[in-house]
Amino acid sequence: MKDRRDTLWNVAVIALAVVFVLPRSACGETIPPELLREDFQIMRHALEEAHGGIYRYTSKADMDRTFDRAYKSIDRPMTDLEFWWLVAPVVAHIKCGHTFIWFPTNVQAELATTVLRFPLRTKVIHDRVHPRSAVPAGAQKANSYVQPSTFDILAGASPASARDGWAE
Repeated sequence: MKDRRDTLWNVAVIALAVVFVLPRSACGETIPPELLREDFQIMRHALEEAHGGIYRYTSKADMDRTFDRAYKSIDRPMTDLEFWWLVAPVVAHIKCGHTFIWFPTNVQAELATTVLRFPLRTKVIHDRVHPRSAVPAGAQKANSYVQPSTFDILAGASPASARDGWAE
């Protein structure tokens, strides 16, 4: 349970950075829906043919519905990041902690070079965020904005996070 919360917290922090901090230039050019559909089908067939446990926690019928629903929503040009937001929950629905989708390369580069990072490694214990590393000398707590609750952040990250089975 706590491993899932740690994963959800990490995904939430990155997702919030992507949504609120990255400049629009990191989102890339739009991709025509025909190419997105082709990429989606390649991903689907690769998962269906090569993933050893695709139906271990999610039935074939449920995965087919999930794949089909996402495929039908590719009805307009999207940026690579928008496509990621569509595909990540589909892959997470497999419920395999080893199967996930990385952010697009341009977003990874932007996160690595321009986004300020939280200076502590954190861990979620009983729906509260705790530091896992030493607080840097001179660090101060800033109360200049209202931050969302840990529960809200974890709930928002859940659909796109990789986890094993029904782990809470």
